[in-house]
Amino acid sequence: MKKNNFTVSEILIVIIIIGVLATIGIPLYNNTIENAKARACELNLKTILGAVEAQTLEHDSFPASLSGISDKNFNKAWAKVLKEEGSFKVKFTYFLVNLDEGGLVYAANAPVVPWIHKFISDGKTLTCPSVHSGNSYGINASLEGKTYEQYKQAPEGTLVVGDCNNNRFSGAGELEPRHKMYNFFKETDYALTVNKKKQKIKVVPGGAQMPESPEHGNPQHGNPEHGNPEHGNPEHGPH
Repeated sequence: MKKNNFTVSEILIVIIIIGVLATIGIPLYNNTIENAKARACELNLKTILGAVEAQTLEHDSFPASLSGISDKNFNKAWAKVLKEEGSFKVKFTYFLVNLDEGGLVYAANAPVVPWIHKFISDGKTLTCPSVHSGNSYGINASLEGKTYEQYKQAPEGTLVVGDCNNNRFSGAGELEPRHKMYNFFKETDYALTVNKKKQKIKVVPGGAQMPESPEHGNPQHGNPEHGNPEHGNPEHGPH
């Protein structure tokens, strides 16, 4: 009986094909998980933005830190984000995150939405899924103490809240690039932040912004240290 043995060249071809598939598949899988983490982080940032704006309107003073925001304003902001973004889409986002971070999203209790536990554990503690310990978010220090009217007059590109190891940041360069984007053999780190227009902005180490697709309409230079709507410093906006 004739044996069907594989030749060396056939084995090498199979190995090359497997290598090509792995090269394509692994970044796709990693990006799926990382995009879910970034999406969950974006939802957190939008929630914080809504809560900060509600607190500023209520007390006519921009808060110094997230700890100064009431649970009521956080809960209202989260309910609004959930309604705007769609309950199913939000749940699916956290489901994908939980595939990679077992136990990170689902913890013991949550007063706002029972299936999101660690992200809103007490109405004020929102955790970025790319952070395993320490602080997750900070707010723009240059906005502290501004009245609601002054806040409204600040440029639309003003960065309000973002990924940060501290409670506050004074420039885009202080944001923490904790998210990742994979492209074959290249890995890009970036931080997420949102401006007054609720636009998501990706910031690479050093403070420069990653280009976004045209439909996002994000400005290209979101450093709050500079003074025009494209750079987002409320100190130099109209008064």
